[in-house]
Amino acid sequence: MCGSQNECRNGPGANDSRATTSRRRADHCCAAKTRFDRKGVQMKKRNSLTHRRSANGEPAFLTATVAAIILGSTMTVSGALAQTPRGETNRDCAASPAPLPAELAAWPSHRKAEAAKDRKGYAQAALVIGQRVDAKLSSTPDVHYVVRPEKPGGSVSYGGLFTFSANKAGIYRVALGSAAWVDIVSGQHAVASTAHGHGPECSGILKMVDFPLRPGRYVLQISANGEPTLPLMVARIH
Repeated sequence: MCGSQNECRNGPGANDSRATTSRRRADHCCAAKTRFDRKGVQMKKRNSLTHRRSANGEPAFLTATVAAIILGSTMTVSGALAQTPRGETNRDCAASPAPLPAELAAWPSHRKAEAAKDRKGYAQAALVIGQRVDAKLSSTPDVHYVVRPEKPGGSVSYGGLFTFSANKAGIYRVALGSAAWVDIVSGQHAVASTAHGHGPECSGILKMVDFPLRPGRYVLQISANGEPTLPLMVARIH
């Protein structure tokens, strides 16, 4: 067998003048080892290049790069769509504001109003039909609802109470700038809603809920809102 790299340079017994035959054998051995090493290196390089190619024959780094670009684009698009609120689109809403139905025509005009936390604050939390307010809400644990909301929200959500009067019988629509939960209460009972949906595209109205009301005074309960403010309006649609 061949010796170490030092033996391949000097041969076994290189300092022994009587080891000519051994040196020849060592030279032959080392030459074979060198050829084997070079072949081995070439084979490793060839195998390495083979492993770097994908199943379709394209270099793996190109395949991986293209895959990364496609995946990244897909994730970006998917992320953008996921972050788009329902009822809105990705179009330039500032350049093309949505036309609003007559009953919601006053939505762009608004005033600030603070929601009540309990019955004591009703007088200062009165809504006018057909007028939008930007409601200031309270932390959910501080709000005392007339009727427990179906979705009261957690301790980090916001809610509040407003009152309003329905002068005529009809369908009244609550328009919201978020996906908060709303109830209309008459006495000690919640009025069942008849329809719900999204607001007009690019209007800023994300949710609308319709209630059939008779003439009288009602309490609007807001719960499970994710922010301490909420644009809202109550309008009679027919």
